[in-house]
Amino acid sequence: LIPVFIIGHVVWLNYFKSRDPPKPREEITDTTKDKSSGNEATDLTKWHLTTEKGRQVWLYNEKQTIQTIHDKYFVGLDINSEAPPLQRPQNASDATRNALKFYSKLQMEDGHWGNDYGGPLFLMPGLIITCWISKTKIPNPYKLEMIRYLSNRQRSDGGWGLHIESESTMFGTVMNYCALRLLGLGRGDPRIVKARAWITENGGATSVPAWGKFWLCALGVYQWEGMNPIPPELWVLPYWLPVHPGRWWCHCRVVYL
Repeated sequence: LIPVFIIGHVVWLNYFKSRDPPKPREEITDTTKDKSSGNEATDLTKWHLTTEKGRQVWLYNEKQTIQTIHDKYFVGLDINSEAPPLQRPQNASDATRNALKFYSKLQMEDGHWGNDYGGPLFLMPGLIITCWISKTKIPNPYKLEMIRYLSNRQRSDGGWGLHIESESTMFGTVMNYCALRLLGLGRGDPRIVKARAWITENGGATSVPAWGKFWLCALGVYQWEGMNPIPPELWVLPYWLPVHPGRWWCHCRVVYL
């Protein structure tokens, strides 16, 4: 998260230095296969999970023909041919031994077990916004799978929550609306229309909380004057005070730093 907020801070400083309205960015082009159907997807057999000292990187290769059990398992493909044969457990000990056999097969070459960081729905939008600001191109296979993931997590009312089990919130909806637009979905896409309707019916994007306002400002679609900043003087207060930032949840503290 640190590079994300460093980039956002640079945009903030540049804004206050010039005091000029943000310049309009280039028109967002629709890069999806079918913007009206929501069928964005890649060939899941072409993904390969690499790892170096616990750092996981998914690579997409159109010419790939062989996948490991790790690749298949994490993208949801059939692994019956690679999975160890397991007997139906009769007791807790049998179930434990089955688990050991199964997860031993999923251990990566360097010794760790790979997995995703699923759940929060406000992290990926921040990455996408940062890529947009820094003009970092997201390869099309990754873009398509981002669209598919966010589309699958959109709730029936058109919004997104703070996390995948949450009811729709303004923060989750505004962030993911922006993310999908930056990924290429057009204004008329049914998912975008539905999300925009939820935002309008629930008070508008200006009612998004501080974290959301920060990203909108960094993106150039909201004025910094609309932010309610945390006074930096809080950090010089005595640590024994309950409101000292050093006592906040670590992620919250780093965000405001």
